[in-house]
Amino acid sequence: MIIVLAAIPINIYASISEIDEDAVKNTIEAYFDLQNEIVIHEKDVELLADFFTDPESNKFYNFQSKRLEYSIQKPKILEYSIADILTKFDYKSIDINDDSIIVDVVVDKFVKLNFDEKYDPMRSEHRITLKNIDNKSYIEKDEYTDEFMELYGMDCDFDQLIQDLKDGYAKILRDNIKYANDPRIQESELEPSSSPGDYYVSYNRSNAVYYARLYSDNNGHSTSNYNNAQFSSYGTNDCQNFVSQCIWYGFGGRNSANKDLPMTAEWWANKTGTNTNWYWVNTAHFYNYITGNYASDNYGVRGITTSIASLQPGDYVYDTSNGGHVMFVSKVGDTNGDGQNDLGGIEICAHTYNHKDYRLIDTDTNLSNCIFVKVFNFKWNNEF
Repeated sequence: MIIVLAAIPINIYASISEIDEDAVKNTIEAYFDLQNEIVIHEKDVELLADFFTDPESNKFYNFQSKRLEYSIQKPKILEYSIADILTKFDYKSIDINDDSIIVDVVVDKFVKLNFDEKYDPMRSEHRITLKNIDNKSYIEKDEYTDEFMELYGMDCDFDQLIQDLKDGYAKILRDNIKYANDPRIQESELEPSSSPGDYYVSYNRSNAVYYARLYSDNNGHSTSNYNNAQFSSYGTNDCQNFVSQCIWYGFGGRNSANKDLPMTAEWWANKTGTNTNWYWVNTAHFYNYITGNYASDNYGVRGITTSIASLQPGDYVYDTSNGGHVMFVSKVGDTNGDGQNDLGGIEICAHTYNHKDYRLIDTDTNLSNCIFVKVFNFKWNNEF
């Protein structure tokens, strides 16, 4: 059941004598509806204090109020707005005791932006502890996990995150100018040969995107339901393995068993994963591999650093922070009408954290540390 935003009830609490599961759900849902209202309409985050015990000293309130302020600032910085949020609640358990209530609930939010009709899903898993004070229920703890929490945790510096957004967006705009009419892109289409026997395998971007969509979803970290059985899965560190597979398929890869081209001695993987090459599974190694191949006119997959304006489906995004994370570009678009791709038009498919045709702007990626990588072609020579 999808619950559409509604006005917050004046009486959001139930007395201890009236507490039942429905009353608990009403309180929980009012708490989340208010957060949605605060973000969409840029309301005072201190309104959330009414739900918490001792809000001035409650670390969960302090964190959530700062996160709401960050969620208000992010669209302003990146030049978009949130048009709507729908919410679905899946209650796993409600344990009502004499003086406290513990609720385990999965909250699925669906977010629509001003320039797009689609709703991106955002899931969080909560354990909420409520305490009864003077016959009213207040939130004592809101412990939860989601993509943001996994990246930054409760000790994150929100001032720094906001500054990173500003720096990252400014860099994106500068790079769009820097890489405009990049001669390397035109040169790549000529496919010059430097040695007898050299040839180039063209990159079928449509095939790469098809593969990315086939083996991705928006379901947390699990890869068991959609990992290609020809390859090993690397648990919560599967992002580069997935991007390598997409690019491999775009260059014509179909069977990993014999490590045939476009796999090479430097870039390969198979089901066992025992000796899978680092270029296949490590974000920094792969980036250095393909950009180094282009810079030195070497054999194998070739690519360059570029701008968002020059991205195409089949390219990828490399976030160098937190040990590195990569996301495969499945769609690009112009959302502000200036005639070129922009941040809002970029959609990605990714593993761990899992996304399928998901707006890059809706992720919690650190834009100040993002590199946008264009995949060119695959150079080879059968004489070697």
